Amino acid sequence: MKYLHYPCIALSLAAFAVIGCNKEIAPVDDTTTDPQETIIPEGFVKIDVTAGNEKTKTAVSDEGVVTWNALDEVKFLYAGGEYAASTATGGASASFSAVVPEDGDLYAVYPSSIGSLTDGTISVTIPSTQDGTFANGNFSAAQINRSTNAATFQNISAFLKFTVSNSSVKRIDVESADNGGAHLTGSVDVTFSNYAISVGELNDDGGGRVRLNIDEPGTYYVAVAPGITHSGLSITYYTKDGDTYTAMPPYHYNKSITFERNKIKDFGDLYPNPGHLYVSVNGSGSKSGFDAANAMDF
Repeated sequence: MKYLHYPCIALSLAAFAVIGCNKEIAPVDDTTTDPQETIIPEGFVKIDVTAGNEKTKTAVSDEGVVTWNALDEVKFLYAGGEYAASTATGGASASFSAVVPEDGDLYAVYPSSIGSLTDGTISVTIPSTQDGTFANGNFSAAQINRSTNAATFQNISAFLKFTVSNSSVKRIDVESADNGGAHLTGSVDVTFSNYAISVGELNDDGGGRVRLNIDEPGTYYVAVAPGITHSGLSITYYTKDGDTYTAMPPYHYNKSITFERNKIKDFGDLYPNPGHLYVSVNGSGSKSGFDAANAMDF
């Protein structure tokens, strides 16, 4: 509580004496704006956007059902600015409150750490180092319907799925067999037409390898650029002792493969135990009862 001090003046017949004294003033009601209230600039409006999905979002069950999680944060993009907002509850759909311009095209990206908008095109970078969680690799975008404030988030990337049962495995490297030709990661341009997503070709700033750093056995996902045909893949699991990583025998997928947007390619558990499964580069030979004809056939 703040106090205001006023001087008390005593008037005497002989002289004037000024005697200081304290007086407490009762506080008055504060009629200023609630600090929690959103300030809306001129030309802007606060909207509640309902976000659905195309069976893609931040949590995925064993049955492939994908939902939003509470506290998921998206970033709204508009000409000249952006606005981040989170949802309070999870489920098949989610609601986000945003302060955005009254007019003009409006987009949103998930997670909020990605995406920039230039002349109606969203630039998104698929990173070469990932943590293997579905949510953090589920790069998606939506164009907001300004009439209904509805948004359908659509995946940007394709996914590879791995199951790790060996507690010694702490890293997974996935590499294209094209030796610097076809890349797995990098930046792509995303545009919308009638609310339908279109993902452009991968720019020349990416790489042919994705690395996952993991902590324990579980199910992990790798986000890769869609629409690119690779002549094959090399997949290597690493064990860790202290700060030293040791590569296990690499697993080679020796067929042409194209990753599709919004599709998950499940590779299963390649190494239940060290050295359990191996297929040579040219597809010949076998190990532990597996041969190249059936060992990684989709």
